Amino acid sequence: MSTTTEGYDIFGRKIHVDPIKTIERRGAYALVLQKDQILLMTTKSTGLLWFPGGKVEDGEDALQAARREVQEEAGLRIGSGENFDRNEYYFLYNPSGKVYHCRNEFHLFRVTNQKIPVGHVTNDREAKHPHWELFVSLGPEKFHPVAWPVIQHLQQELSTT
Repeated sequence: MSTTTEGYDIFGRKIHVDPIKTIERRGAYALVLQKDQILLMTTKSTGLLWFPGGKVEDGEDALQAARREVQEEAGLRIGSGENFDRNEYYFLYNPSGKVYHCRNEFHLFRVTNQKIPVGHVTNDREAKHPHWELFVSLGPEKFHPVAWPVIQHLQQELSTT
């Protein structure tokens, strides 16, 4: 008999999952800051905001994956970044019914004069509409519950610099 553990579904609702029946997934996400704005994506299935990023592919490290994902999802080429945060959680992707054990790394990038290319098409299963959003306008209701603590950590870091 296996025990269950708490996780989240795609809508941010708490669920219980069997950790033995999960798929391991290593993710890399970019926190791209430009002055008082952050680059965000809208999720297709829920309309919640998330960071550009995704699965770390074979042969790349998390920082490379974060940069690649920004280019694929937002059409932007970004330079060097720094490790910023990590999280780990269980996640039910409702459309497929698959449950993932997510281990994510978040990398901070600071850019200037970056514009999302006109006509950029995001060819991604879940991400759409890359856009810059004012950092002060962000609230927890706009994010999946596992993303909001990353924003709070970033707010705290930015308030001390």
